[in-house]
Amino acid sequence: MHRDKRGMTIAKCKALCHGNTYYGLENKHECFCGKSLRKYKKQPESACKMPCSGNRAEKCGGHWRISGYKIMNEFNIF
Repeated sequence: MHRDKRGMTIAKCKALCHGNTYYGLENKHECFCGKSLRKYKKQPESACKMPCSGNRAEKCGGHWRISGYKIMNEFNIF
């Protein structure tokens, strides 16, 4: 887990999780990385309403709620 109480954003969490398959943000400033997901029941998006500590326009989860994302394979075509 990574924490940044003043500067966490969705992009920062994604960068911190390079090499993983999934990343997620919880409680405004916590970033989690992993190669698999746990089998929890999906909660409504409205449960993830806390603004990110580094960009209040973005949502970074909630109390015991993670806004989750999948890292896609990114590459350049020349």
